[in-house]
Amino acid sequence: MATDGMGANMPAKKGDFPGAKNMPEKNKTVQLNVGYSDQEMEKIKFGIIPRDMDDRWFIYYGEDEETLYLHRSWTGFCVYMVKFKNVDSGFAALNTVVNEDPEQYRCSDDAEEKRRCLDLIDILLLNKG
Repeated sequence: MATDGMGANMPAKKGDFPGAKNMPEKNKTVQLNVGYSDQEMEKIKFGIIPRDMDDRWFIYYGEDEETLYLHRSWTGFCVYMVKFKNVDSGFAALNTVVNEDPEQYRCSDDAEEKRRCLDLIDILLLNKG
């Protein structure tokens, strides 16, 4: 979360964490096909800005491309890019691009990466942990 100088909370945006790096060319796409309500999507779009070393993720939503970016805060590496689509019942997380660069992230099989990515959204953004 960011503040606007008057103390109001603002959604995280790309420029809020200067160390954030782009997704490397070595990556793979994993299907998600998970639905979220409009209320859940508001929370997801808010993201997270790390405040100290205990905050391990920088997460922001790129409105233009309807994509959620999840970066490790210690390294700035982009681990997941989740593509969303507005649907009749709210929003759908269609798929995620997963970092496969072995120097940046130790990637697992598709089922495990799907679980990890969705757990991060549920726990960190939707407080379902």
